[in-house]
Amino acid sequence: MRKYVLTIVILISAAAGVFFAVYLKNREAGQRPLGPAVSVTFLDAEHGAAIIIKTPEGRFVVMDPGPANRAEQLVDYLRGMGARTIDVIITNPTKSHVGALAGLLDSFSVRRLIHGPHMPDNRTWLDAIRDVESRDVRDQTVTEGDTITLSPTTALAVLSPPAELLPGAGRSDDDNSLVVQVRFGDIRFLLPSDIRARAEAYLIAQNSSIESDIMLLAGSGHFGSNSLEFLSRVRPAYCIVSCGGYLGPPSPTVLHRVDEKNSGAYLYRTDKDGTIQVVSDGRRVSVDIHAGSR
Repeated sequence: MRKYVLTIVILISAAAGVFFAVYLKNREAGQRPLGPAVSVTFLDAEHGAAIIIKTPEGRFVVMDPGPANRAEQLVDYLRGMGARTIDVIITNPTKSHVGALAGLLDSFSVRRLIHGPHMPDNRTWLDAIRDVESRDVRDQTVTEGDTITLSPTTALAVLSPPAELLPGAGRSDDDNSLVVQVRFGDIRFLLPSDIRARAEAYLIAQNSSIESDIMLLAGSGHFGSNSLEFLSRVRPAYCIVSCGGYLGPPSPTVLHRVDEKNSGAYLYRTDKDGTIQVVSDGRRVSVDIHAGSR
């Protein structure tokens, strides 16, 4: 009887130890950052679905402002965050990414426009470039291997495309979208824009440092992106899907692939959670959702 009771006690203690270890891990992952922190905010479609990076030094970067009819909402959101001077990054020069740029140029002091070598001849992009050229805004082209210094503590590593663009990809192909990784302390954010299978395979073949703690699903989570092999190389702890509204819904196949039961990653969606803000002190990560912003 004593042996039986002792066995039960040992099993309960072991189970408690495992539970406590899991609890500590989850608690660490969800702890509020301590000290200076970087924030990456994924806006919902109502606000243009832009990404706003704010460094610990208070510098702002707006990635892919969104369509022209969302410019006013985006400007209001940035002003609410305290932005006055911004950098702008365009990862894929399409109407849905670039349209709101004119509103930003009219409302803020824009230091520089950053984009890749992918230069389509669509009217929205050509008008944006002319608008930038007519103002005192630096036009900076970056390619694979470049590093964009956002502040003394925060950098963007450019992982793709190469300067000559991807072999076999047309100049307007989504696979030539700018892929960047935000680096702050030990934490990495992977922002792969609209890339599809060809660019994912290229990044894997290049042995790029794509492993990241937080990953934005490429192409709003649409089918044809976010392959199982790519996800297994990135190994994100958090996945963000910028979807809903004009972006459309994510693919059920992709959602199943990144489900927590299959990938181990926490999944957040702007169509369900609203605006999503990820904050990190370089070691810890905290995710805040603002459902009321939908």
